Amino acid sequence: MDSVLPGLDAAPNIHPLFVHFPVALWPVALVVMAFAYLKKDDKAYQFGTALLGASVLAGLAAALTGWLASDAMGHDHPGHELIHDHRNLMLAALLVSLGAGGAAWWCRRPERRGRRWIPVGLLLVCCLLTVLGADRGALLVYGHGVGVRNTQPASPAHSHDAERTASNHAGHSH
Repeated sequence: MDSVLPGLDAAPNIHPLFVHFPVALWPVALVVMAFAYLKKDDKAYQFGTALLGASVLAGLAAALTGWLASDAMGHDHPGHELIHDHRNLMLAALLVSLGAGGAAWWCRRPERRGRRWIPVGLLLVCCLLTVLGADRGALLVYGHGVGVRNTQPASPAHSHDAERTASNHAGHSH
């Protein structure tokens, strides 16, 4: 497996594989559903609801893999308290997205078009929570090195200066 997906093989867990889907899908669902609400477009609303459903499933996968990753890490790891902040914010985002999904399903009938601001508003809250939670996740990785191996590259450091110099001179004739 390491020859096909060496990055995944080097990762301590699979949580990073899943986190980007809800982070990307929740804002896209928000934009589509807000558009559908403002334009009273039932087809766009159906598409937004489908995107929301996909984002909820992706959020569940990210939550499960995150729980498994933090459980395997233990309580004495640097940045452990920050993991609780990250987890709580992202679980709150997931719960709000579940509420948005329920509201979107309830508002699917054309006679409830006027209430479609409810899932849109809930998705806005979900996206704000996601920004905060993703920020804490980035701080875990980039500030505390959580989930990152602390090893030196196998090859010695090298410079690309010689390659740049050669390519700059390639187009010039003397």
